[in-house]
Amino acid sequence: MIIKKATIEQLLRVYEDVEALLRTLKHKESQMLGAHSIDVKKLIDQLSRSKKRLERKIGNTLLLEKHNIKRKLKGLASDFSGRH
Repeated sequence: MIIKKATIEQLLRVYEDVEALLRTLKHKESQMLGAHSIDVKKLIDQLSRSKKRLERKIGNTLLLEKHNIKRKLKGLASDFSGRH
């Protein structure tokens, strides 16, 4: 999954969907036998990795937003103090 630029809200929505799907698959896994169980385990592993990537992406996006806000505040502070 490639995410170029997404808002925090979009990332959180996807994260919640992934969590819900993981819960459902884990519940279904216990009810399945044989080859289907192996396929479900593979899906769970893939979704778990995607969830971890999303967690990192959300964290990085929050840090970037924090940095942008600080930069804007510094710009506003210099505007009010008369320095540019």
